[in-house]
Amino acid sequence: MATKSERGKKAGKSGRQSESLLDESDLTPADDPAPSSDATVLAHSRFAMTLLFVALAFGIVLETLHGFKAVTYLMDPVRKEFWSLAHFHGIGLALVNLVYSSWAGRTGLGVRNRSVSLSLMAGSVLLPLGFFLAGIAHYGSDPGLGIFLAPVGAALVLYAIGAIALTLWKR
Repeated sequence: MATKSERGKKAGKSGRQSESLLDESDLTPADDPAPSSDATVLAHSRFAMTLLFVALAFGIVLETLHGFKAVTYLMDPVRKEFWSLAHFHGIGLALVNLVYSSWAGRTGLGVRNRSVSLSLMAGSVLLPLGFFLAGIAHYGSDPGLGIFLAPVGAALVLYAIGAIALTLWKR
């Protein structure tokens, strides 16, 4: 197989110019920072971008409700608080999943433990969903029954982050 400089000279370019140009064939599996064949990395990237889209769209809905002074939103402090928490946690956990997918793709450590991956994704859905459902139907100043999903989601995220931290400390 020809090296990059040999291919550049054959094409009539100097070796220096061809080294600055990187095409898909120049990456070997060892050089590839994020193997595209890994289903876990791809699943986390898709999941994270979808969660980020949903959380950002929900934030736009909240801003619209605030802008049009919707009584059902503004005059209900419990709903406003829990829906804001759902929005913030959705965005934050989407970014955590993006970082995880990048880290798992580069190191290969994260993709070996399926329970960490599934816990992070499940917790990233349950935590904001619990806050959202708690604000839909609540009892006076108490949250709705959906709030019971939030601690379950938080425990799953905490398990995943703790397992990742432990893996890093063992290296």
